[in-house]
Amino acid sequence: MYTRRVLVAMAAGSVAGALALQSLWGVLCFVLANVAFSVALWPLLPRAPARTFVDEALGVFTDNFASGLLTFVLFWTMAFNLVHVF
Repeated sequence: MYTRRVLVAMAAGSVAGALALQSLWGVLCFVLANVAFSVALWPLLPRAPARTFVDEALGVFTDNFASGLLTFVLFWTMAFNLVHVF
């Protein structure tokens, strides 16, 4: 799941950079991409998601959020610079 969440962050960052989303609009793009990924992942989990995620059942929405955010910022900046600056 970690790898897939990083891929979602890469895709969301590339989209946000290419669309020149700035400030809170770019962060909103990241949050929406993560929520969409988590909602799509939820039916694929076992019947008791609390057993899969040690802390809580809502871990599917919150796990690896910070590392995905850093990846998102990297790709957001790179895509913005490639499309709009260079």
